[in-house]
Amino acid sequence: MDWDTDPESVSEAEGDNEGIFNDVGLGGGQAEDDDGSGYLSEGHAVEIKGLYFSRRLREWGHAYIVDRDALPRNPFGKWTKSRLEDEDLVQELHLHLQSIGLWISAMDIVHYMARTSIQERYGMKKDVTKYRQECYLPAWSELQPALRVWTEENISVSVHDLPASSHIRCSTSTFYQNDRRQVRWVHSSETAKPRPKGEGASLMVADFVSADYGWLASPDGTETAQVLFRAGKNREGYFTNEDILAQMRKAMAIVKKYYSNDDHVFVFDNATTHTKCPDGALSARAMPKGLARKEAGFWGPEVTATDANGKPKYKSDGTLQKIRVQMGNGRLPDGSPQSLYFPEGHEHAGQFKGMAVILRERGLVKESQLKAECPKFQCTPDRTDCCCRRVLYNQLDFVEVESFHPELNPIEPCWGRAKHTYRMLPPSSKDPELEANVLHSLGSVSIENICRYYNRSAQFADGYLKGLNGKQAAWAGKRYRGHRVMPTTLLRDLEQAKL
Repeated sequence: MDWDTDPESVSEAEGDNEGIFNDVGLGGGQAEDDDGSGYLSEGHAVEIKGLYFSRRLREWGHAYIVDRDALPRNPFGKWTKSRLEDEDLVQELHLHLQSIGLWISAMDIVHYMARTSIQERYGMKKDVTKYRQECYLPAWSELQPALRVWTEENISVSVHDLPASSHIRCSTSTFYQNDRRQVRWVHSSETAKPRPKGEGASLMVADFVSADYGWLASPDGTETAQVLFRAGKNREGYFTNEDILAQMRKAMAIVKKYYSNDDHVFVFDNATTHTKCPDGALSARAMPKGLARKEAGFWGPEVTATDANGKPKYKSDGTLQKIRVQMGNGRLPDGSPQSLYFPEGHEHAGQFKGMAVILRERGLVKESQLKAECPKFQCTPDRTDCCCRRVLYNQLDFVEVESFHPELNPIEPCWGRAKHTYRMLPPSSKDPELEANVLHSLGSVSIENICRYYNRSAQFADGYLKGLNGKQAAWAGKRYRGHRVMPTTLLRDLEQAKL
């Protein structure tokens, strides 16, 4: 059976990592037929993946013809493509390992990758889909009526009489000195030149972008919210939450001064620098049930020590210096503040009260007698009163500690466009040349490009909101090019396309 004659046979495959087998299930990377359709004939499968894969392809096809529900599963976890090909994940992992110091082991990577926040951020857990469908997309949909609509020709189309609103996205990206174009046409007389090892010096860019203003700056370009940062322990340190707040203050000053006629919504992704809570934020995760032992000293959340400039302090062995600070006040059922430490004049003045006392002060006497926590804090999902830690964890003032959710971010293709231009430029042999090339590349991203990226992001968001999977949303984005939202004929068109 030749798949070229019946490509629809596998067209209902899901597009996400944990969904149904995608196209022909090449796992680590799809191979395309000569026409670019993404489907393989049996002969091409033999050439690319071998005889066994060709045989399996035929078996899947026959099974699908007999039973339309017999779709192969995506072999996630079994292919050879590494998660470390994600440059954002690699950068975050590098920063984590550098913060540990000189002595690191493979288990440091294992433990870091096992963190819930990392798994959710990079799509390793199904929770990311739940957040997208139940949190981000409904919030995005509520803001749409007040947004300007831009055509592909960068023309604003007014569809409402409401005050104009602007979505301003913030993100960071790192440019490397040796990140060059590696495949190109050369003259027959040109000889091969060895490429330098490693990535070379880096320059991180943190910036804001919107379809209304492009890169956030004053109209004449003299004031900008852009930050150029040379990350590294022996350079400018690391871009922290304090740096994000300082940059945000600059951005707020610009929009208030130059764009005060619009309403503005700043949207951040869920990078660790964005999701950080205040140093004294409420958290039941490590609280002791009773008084801390005297030999343990003062109890409070452990935070990174900083110098007068807000930069992290390091120990002599290269690890980050930590200090303990008091946790902030909670809130009693009547709304009044609840200090988590004994007041002056008490026999245990200044000491942490412990979960039992905190619960009793809230009127939860029975709950204060529960065990401190379930083994490894792995409570039964539907229980909220199994241990002291779970009871506190579900208290309103603990639940309301805010963080950010995953998003469809149109700033990412802006970075991609800039890096495409950067790789075409001459090599950056010195730091000033690196900075000049980066700024030139960022300036090459036109407002027309940015409007198209925003429209494409809106297409995907609207598609996911209507229940499409990744493959269907991508098809619809190409089919309805230039539309911010999908037309009412979407489902009929998908059915006709056998998707």
